[in-house]
Amino acid sequence: MLSHPVSEQVLQWSQNLAMQASLKATLIIHGTGDKTVPIDAAGRAAAKGIANSTLIEFEGAPHCLFASHKERFIGDVLSFLGNSRPRAKPQLEPCAPGITAQLQ
Repeated sequence: MLSHPVSEQVLQWSQNLAMQASLKATLIIHGTGDKTVPIDAAGRAAAKGIANSTLIEFEGAPHCLFASHKERFIGDVLSFLGNSRPRAKPQLEPCAPGITAQLQ
């Protein structure tokens, strides 16, 4: 049971974000310092269960590392894609309502 449940809006945002994910995606990026979704239970387990997947671990990075480590995150994704896509400035959604301002 959760001791600090999140709001319905955060749950809806998370579900909407997950529904946008590709079923063919093979890149997994996870922070080793993620206390919200521990890497052993999620990132490493997913990498073991998804054939031909690539796991990139961000040492010490927290949950929502795409905001806290955005330059490395963008670089690793572009590298994984082979830099075949144009380098447009990404439009990152905030981790949750109001969190972007806290991370800047």
